[in-house]
Amino acid sequence: MEWQKDEYERARELRFKELQENKKKMKPDPFRSMDPGSKNFNKDKNVFGSDVPPPTKKEKKVEERKDDRDPFKPSNPSKKGYNKTIQKFPEWMKDPIPVIMPQKKGGEKKDPFKNRTFGTYTRPTPSVSQNLINIRREVATGMI
Repeated sequence: MEWQKDEYERARELRFKELQENKKKMKPDPFRSMDPGSKNFNKDKNVFGSDVPPPTKKEKKVEERKDDRDPFKPSNPSKKGYNKTIQKFPEWMKDPIPVIMPQKKGGEKKDPFKNRTFGTYTRPTPSVSQNLINIRREVATGMI
C-alpha cells in the first residue's frame, strides 16, 4: 500500500464550495416592497367586513391621585433630657456676626517656635554594624 496525500482542510473546502453554489442561486438584492405608503396588505373591507377604518388606540386616562398621606413624622423623634432637644424641633437661629479684632501693628514680636516635646525624639534606625552583639562577636573572633 502506497502513501497517499491527505488534505487536512478538505471538509472546510467542501463547505466553502457548497456555500458558493448556494450564493449563485440567490437573487442579488433583498426583497423590497414597492408600496410607498404605510397601507395594510389587505383592504379593510376584507378584514373587518366593511369600509370602517380600524379602531384607533385609546388614550390612557391619567387619574389624579388623592393625597391621602399623613404629614411627615420622624420615625424616631428625639427624647427630652440630657443631650437631646428640649422642644419638639429646635428653633432656627441666625448665625452670630463674627467679631473682628484689630491687629497690632509691629509693637510686639512673636517668640520663635519652641518644640514642647520632652520625650525621646524619633531617629533613624542605627546601623547593624554598630549593634553591641555584632561588635563583641568581631572582637572575639579577632577581626578588629
